[in-house]
Amino acid sequence: MRDRRTLEILSIAGIGLFYLTVALFVVRYNTPVDYPVYFMAAYGFLNGENVYAWSNEDFARIAAILNFHRYAPPYPYPPLTAFITLPSLFIPYPAGLFAWTMLNGLAVVITGILLANLADTTSGRMLIRISVWLFVPFLVSLYAGQVNPLVVCLAAISFLAFRKMRDAMGSWFLSLSLLLKPLVVGLVGYLLWRIRWKALVWLAVFSAAILAVIALTFGPYSLDFLGRSTGWPMRTYPPAQNLPSLAARWLTAHPYGFSLADNPTAARWVGLMLAALLAAATLLLCWPPGNPSVWSDAQLGLILAAIPLVNARTWYHHYSVMAI
Repeated sequence: MRDRRTLEILSIAGIGLFYLTVALFVVRYNTPVDYPVYFMAAYGFLNGENVYAWSNEDFARIAAILNFHRYAPPYPYPPLTAFITLPSLFIPYPAGLFAWTMLNGLAVVITGILLANLADTTSGRMLIRISVWLFVPFLVSLYAGQVNPLVVCLAAISFLAFRKMRDAMGSWFLSLSLLLKPLVVGLVGYLLWRIRWKALVWLAVFSAAILAVIALTFGPYSLDFLGRSTGWPMRTYPPAQNLPSLAARWLTAHPYGFSLADNPTAARWVGLMLAALLAAATLLLCWPPGNPSVWSDAQLGLILAAIPLVNARTWYHHYSVMAI
């Protein structure tokens, strides 16, 4: 027992040192392209601007004010991500970036520790920890300054609460996760599939309360993300990792390698067909719906895995949700 506890402490200390090194690297080489956008969005909202309506010229204008040279507009996220970035506006940027990276690194460590409790053996728990702690999409997220690790950590807490039928607690953490970035919509889908109405009502209440606080702070423009259409993009760029983008690389000419044809219409239909087939297969494997008292980790896993694959807007770092 003592040896096991010592091993756990050493592993946590080792991964903590690893993520400290990652944070120092990120700050030293200023690698993020997404954290500066969160920072600019917080600045814009706080100054009464509608960040969701900004053009590239607007981002360039704010970047010049804040002395940013590396960033990737636009800001399509819910306003909570900008809201939690507010403290960074009042400290030197490198210090804020370091704190942001360490916060997300800590989120990865906590996620690994929490999910490891699902295993029954010491070796199983250690395997889960290491698999989560060194999961490449998390590392890519830290490199880019993404909020994904924090999103997944909150979702992992939510998942563990829901499987124990603690709907209020699960809904609270799920609302925070979704309002940072809706990576875990699959968990909402599973609640709908199982008709967990109590959880869904709590989710709506908590989400409304959080958005009300943000609207009071940032103004009504911060709610303009609601109802915005994201479209169905055709991407051949390799980091776009999903079935529609795979079809686009197969069937349209692009500079990243060989393609079978150059027919965007066919590519779109093949992408839609592949996405529909995977969605149908996933629902079939989760059949039947209903019965709120039933919970299956395997079914939830299938749904969480299928949604990034069928979503044409999925990038490689979004697969951090696969940790769950």
